[in-house]
Amino acid sequence: MITKFIDLYMENKHKLEKALSDNHPESYEELVKLVIKCIFEEEDFEGLDYKKIKQFGGNEYSGDMLFLIEGKERYPEKYYYLFVNYGSCCACDTLKSIEYDFLVYNLNDKRLKSYMNLSLHIIQRIKELSSENDGDIEEEGTY
Repeated sequence: MITKFIDLYMENKHKLEKALSDNHPESYEELVKLVIKCIFEEEDFEGLDYKKIKQFGGNEYSGDMLFLIEGKERYPEKYYYLFVNYGSCCACDTLKSIEYDFLVYNLNDKRLKSYMNLSLHIIQRIKELSSENDGDIEEEGTY
């Protein structure tokens, strides 16, 4: 967990609440982009760029998706990643469960709280991508 990202989430969650009141993401990709946009939009070079998110996986019945996210720098030196586990039905997938509760029970207040809870988990699960040796070269010629 990256503490600075949690702090930014807490500072900007009102923007995300507003966005989620008006928009209801139909996929994890939409939700991840919306979360990153709302939380990091005003950050200059310390933030993540919602326009530069690549998704891998997510085409199966259930499983894992990997999101690779670039920093906002012109020539990014830092990259971040996020794993999202997803399921095939509302009993085993959080995003589908949120929609199901709204469609079947019309629980609009619970819907927003559930989106916000899921979005916090997304921010908490973002990790910085780094190499095992952090770029150190132990001996000349071993690269």
